[in-house]
Amino acid sequence: KIEREFWKNRNIDWNVVTEENIPATLSSNLDWFRKGATLKRELQQRALIVNFLNEVNSMREFQWSLDRMLRSIANSLFLPYSDAKNIFMYLVWNKNITLDLLAERLMMKSILLIKDILYPVEDSRHESRAS
Repeated sequence: KIEREFWKNRNIDWNVVTEENIPATLSSNLDWFRKGATLKRELQQRALIVNFLNEVNSMREFQWSLDRMLRSIANSLFLPYSDAKNIFMYLVWNKNITLDLLAERLMMKSILLIKDILYPVEDSRHESRAS
């Protein structure tokens, strides 16, 4: 009750969400991507993120598994595969890459339907979408 009143006094909508409130597929996917909530500082460089998103955007029409897509991006950007995977997880978690997290339980062999890509811009208060 105290926490609810705290947020209510600040005019912020607040609810408790448990795994009972959301579909199992969404819960599983969120749990998987939550591992990407943090990213090493050297991988957060704006230029690297933009180049990574450009690579993802160029592959949107391909029917490639996530694993194959990340291997291709890692090769293109001269990154270790593990860094490419961490960047991808981070970008999904932070909604720079939008996926349908309800459709299926995602795995490395999943073929992804990327719904949207949101690019960071110089002024961090604004972002731009891929066309």
